[in-house]
Amino acid sequence: MRNHLKGLRDYKRKRGLKTFELNFDYFDDDGMLSYEKYKPFDLPDNKALPVVCNQKMNVYLHELCELAGFNEPIRLTYYRGNERIDVVKPKYKLIGTHTGKRTFICNALGMGIPPQVVMKWTGHSDYKAMKPYIDVADEIKMEAMKKFNQFIE
Repeated sequence: MRNHLKGLRDYKRKRGLKTFELNFDYFDDDGMLSYEKYKPFDLPDNKALPVVCNQKMNVYLHELCELAGFNEPIRLTYYRGNERIDVVKPKYKLIGTHTGKRTFICNALGMGIPPQVVMKWTGHSDYKAMKPYIDVADEIKMEAMKKFNQFIE
């Protein structure tokens, strides 16, 4: 039985894949419900929850986002040598697990949660890797301050 979870009400222990650092990840209420749901089952490799590979999860997310109506065409531009290539894809084709991670990080930082805490939650060990998210959060804060200043005027 998942020894690393015995007796723990609201967190689980895991070893990071890249850093091999031992972390404690806290469950929110929904996470605890999921854990309780799968607790009686013997899952492979002593896992606490079922695991789906990233590629399959992205396929599921594409299907879900298509059903949710995320069909807006998005233009992507990239260059191959000197040749400019424009491609238009529906938004649901561009959403994946990393989109959720990026959104979570930006929202958490925008709410004022310290970067060090967010880095622990997401497994970032390098501040440089976190810096692009922090820059986005700073932009969000500047936009919010502009709105606040307009309200005061």
